[in-house]
Amino acid sequence: MEGFTNMISANPWMLGIVFVAVGLLITVGAVLRWKWIVGVDGTTTTRTGLFGYIIYKLFGRRVFFIVMGAIITIAGIVWIIAMRALAA
Repeated sequence: MEGFTNMISANPWMLGIVFVAVGLLITVGAVLRWKWIVGVDGTTTTRTGLFGYIIYKLFGRRVFFIVMGAIITIAGIVWIIAMRALAA
């Protein structure tokens, strides 16, 4: 873990790559209905705030994770662009 911390300290934009990878994994998992994302029985208790609650209750768990995965992916891309711009 120390190697990862040192790598992120030296290149903070690489943390964005982690966010993009996790976001894409969640999004693809929700689209392909992977059981660890969508759930076997569809029941869950989530505390996500008002936005997440509305998406979850209106559209279900699958769409909720597609939206959240997309948000994480976009946040990772923005992080990469911001850190690269600050380094320049």
